[in-house]
Amino acid sequence: MRRTAGLALVAWWLVPSQLWAQPAAPRCGQANAEIERALQLRERGRDDEGWQLLAALYARCPTPRVTAQLGVAEHALARWLDAAAHLDAALGAAHDAWVNARRGPLEALRRDVGGHLAELTLDCPLTDAALTVDGVSRGLLRDHSPLLLTEGAHRIEVTAPGHLRALATLTLAGGGRLVRRFDLAPEPPAAAPERDPTPAPASPPTARTAGRAQRAVGIAGLAVGAVVAGLGVYFWAETADAASAMRDAAPNTPGVYGAWARVSLTLNPDGARTYDEVCEAAALAQQPDARDAAAMCAAHDRRRLLAYALSIGGLALAGAGALLWALDRSPTEASPGARRRVRLFVPPRADLGLGLAGEF
Repeated sequence: MRRTAGLALVAWWLVPSQLWAQPAAPRCGQANAEIERALQLRERGRDDEGWQLLAALYARCPTPRVTAQLGVAEHALARWLDAAAHLDAALGAAHDAWVNARRGPLEALRRDVGGHLAELTLDCPLTDAALTVDGVSRGLLRDHSPLLLTEGAHRIEVTAPGHLRALATLTLAGGGRLVRRFDLAPEPPAAAPERDPTPAPASPPTARTAGRAQRAVGIAGLAVGAVVAGLGVYFWAETADAASAMRDAAPNTPGVYGAWARVSLTLNPDGARTYDEVCEAAALAQQPDARDAAAMCAAHDRRRLLAYALSIGGLALAGAGALLWALDRSPTEASPGARRRVRLFVPPRADLGLGLAGEF
């Protein structure tokens, strides 16, 4: 019945459209044709498509006539809030000839829309109370009272900083009014954590306890540093062995060392280039021997860098540990005045020319 009445009204409004044609705005060309096409869609039962056409037209050409036609289409689709807004806007055009000629039917349609809406007045003494309706935030409550909603049940939530939230489900009757007050209770103060009424006083660490901790850290640093430095010596030995194999390699030597010898003869026949220069030239060459030689150079450089890092890091760590141990002045049971001595020794290797020795 609602859709039939709306179609009848629109059909009557379209008949004298040429007599009541309004001056076309810059983006309102073909507005009459689009309105007629929307009416044809609605007459075929395609109300939603007709509404979409009118909504697109309204976005670029919001004349009173287009606004009214959109409100009529929304009435047929039971989009009550949108229909009320657009019909009110159209009826507010007091000097529009097209609207004034049809003001009676438009006002009747608006009354029918109002029968499906309800006015909700919310009251809260807190000025910063926020309002949420059906899960959608509406901002501050004071900016939305009274509130126009569709008939039926609505979930109302009111919140404010420092207060407990209030929830209510309100059922609104079409065409009615409802007033509801929300008094939010303050949040309870946070409970203080329970404390032991007689906490045991913490005993300060004694000199013996602090000395034991320092000794433990020093011994651990010394041990780890010695291991790391030993690994550095191992990689130095690996580097020296690789360098010796590279020097002794011949072109007919199998594997990467033979490739190095062949590349050296090709790229450094007179021996004028340094090791690094030969490696850089091999990296740029394209033959298979050059690629093998470049890979061997990269591996050799990594071992050498690792040897440097481990040796220096291990010695530094061992020295710091030994220093902590040597500076421990806590009393000992065996000899309170005795001095500690720490000796670090790594036997030298002839092929590396490297040996480590120290005493703290």
